Amino acid sequence: MKKHALFMLTALAVLALGCNKTPNTDAAPAAKSESDKSAMSCVQSKQWKLIQLNGETVSEFQPTLGFDLAEQRVFGSTGCNRYFGGFSQDETTISFQEMGTTMMACTEPAMQMEAKFNALLNKQSFRYDVAEQTLNLYQDDTLVMVFGVDDSPADNANDNAEAETGDAEDNAAE
Repeated sequence: MKKHALFMLTALAVLALGCNKTPNTDAAPAAKSESDKSAMSCVQSKQWKLIQLNGETVSEFQPTLGFDLAEQRVFGSTGCNRYFGGFSQDETTISFQEMGTTMMACTEPAMQMEAKFNALLNKQSFRYDVAEQTLNLYQDDTLVMVFGVDDSPADNANDNAEAETGDAEDNAAE
């Protein structure tokens, strides 16, 4: 019981601290650069779950998004299949390269979500910001995706490594 209470207190403390990027228009350029590095570092340190797509709430088959800043790799789940690929970023923009995916068959609603998500993410660029516990992605000043911090237990690092080595495709074909 004590371990469970300690875990819950730790989880609440992490959520309370969260990621918080607030623009400071008076800051010197060097300070802005540090703030932007901090924002991307915060983005990388979390696993994200899609909660809104083109203004509509997503509550089923929620895609996830994870970043490996050192390797410039992105990975996650489309709500049906695993995906992986490269990305680049600067102070305000994230650009995704072509994504690879596993190819499992899923229910029709999951496949529809996957198609929407893949169409938006694959080889696209977004302006981004981090506010409280959300990662917001914009195209042409329109908010197109909102991700919340994903607190569900997952072994996304293992899924990422598996997908990059091709093992995920082999497993999907079985």
